[in-house]
Amino acid sequence: MAIEIGILNLDLFPGITQRMIQRAMQHGCKSARLRVRNPHDLRHTYATMLLMDHYSPAYVQKQLGHSSISITVDIYGHWVPGEGKKDLVKTLRAPKVPPGRTLSLVRGESE
Repeated sequence: MAIEIGILNLDLFPGITQRMIQRAMQHGCKSARLRVRNPHDLRHTYATMLLMDHYSPAYVQKQLGHSSISITVDIYGHWVPGEGKKDLVKTLRAPKVPPGRTLSLVRGESE
């Protein structure tokens, strides 16, 4: 059974702590003469690059493990390029339709 500590899976990375990862990143950034970043910044970079490359917010939500699409959109929605922003807003404002129901029934209209 894997033991999880934060993002670390001890079966996959035995003996490695979060602090060790932070120090390695700091050392790498300094060696490359880059502004020092932390591992969490990589998560934001990953999400941003996916959205800028036209991956769906739903896919990004699943990749990041967010419990709802609104969390993903609140944090990263401004990175959705061009016309995708309009589609995203329409999708989020659309009424939620329960499984097995049609939109007309949800609105109280007869079919």
